[in-house]
Amino acid sequence: MLLFHVCIAEDQIGSGGRRRLDVDFSAGQVSRDGGGPVLRSADQRLRLSQRLADCFTDHRRADLVDHTVQELLAQRILGLSLGYEDLDDHDELAKDPLLATLVGKKDSTGQSRRQSRGQALASSSTLGRIERTKDDANSSSRYEKVVVDFDKVDKVFLDVFIES
Repeated sequence: MLLFHVCIAEDQIGSGGRRRLDVDFSAGQVSRDGGGPVLRSADQRLRLSQRLADCFTDHRRADLVDHTVQELLAQRILGLSLGYEDLDDHDELAKDPLLATLVGKKDSTGQSRRQSRGQALASSSTLGRIERTKDDANSSSRYEKVVVDFDKVDKVFLDVFIES
């Protein structure tokens, strides 16, 4: 993605209404989701992503895990809150350094990852596995290693509602 800043300035009065266009290509890494820090603050205050993560049991091999269940949930919750309701949006959002920071990733650029270098967050396929999780810990599929206790999830939402 090519990032740049455009400034349109009025020339001096009497110049016939002409405008000057300045383009600056030194924007660096930019995010269009400035409201994200406020949402992260609310998540931390409510401990929503942590409380929801506690409802899951992770049977994945820890040495192969790039994204904890809490990070996956935080990524999805923040994405939804910022208006990215489609999982496909996360294929591009996975490279967003602000979202990675909000999720709690230490390496917001993903440069230290073994796979998918330059992508700090989970892809749509990884997030999809969490969304399609089952409550069956005996699942034999290699894609169903994270399971949820739906009764606990219901209790979290009820507790958050009562606390508010």
